[in-house]
Amino acid sequence: MDLDDNEAIKRKIDGPLGFFLAELIDDAVFFAARRSSGTLLEVMISTTAMGGLLAAGSVRRPIPHGKMITFQGDELFIPPGAFPECNRRRARGELKLLPVRWP
Repeated sequence: MDLDDNEAIKRKIDGPLGFFLAELIDDAVFFAARRSSGTLLEVMISTTAMGGLLAAGSVRRPIPHGKMITFQGDELFIPPGAFPECNRRRARGELKLLPVRWP
């Protein structure tokens, strides 16, 4: 499934509109648990794909702290303007989604 602006709008809970990837599994579990249909996926991103995503406006940054939780890792924020680049990189196999084995 490609990243899509309309789907992002439907699924938005808070924060800026976009797609977020957590660096650490424990942080990802928190966000997946916010939805009854939350899913954990491992995302493998090549160095070339990461460069393309960053050039398209994606940002790697610390996850902002919540009111009752402190996150340990970074996130990759992919804004809607970078969705086409993300989708292209995925189609080329430079960005792969894999099931997570957790815990």
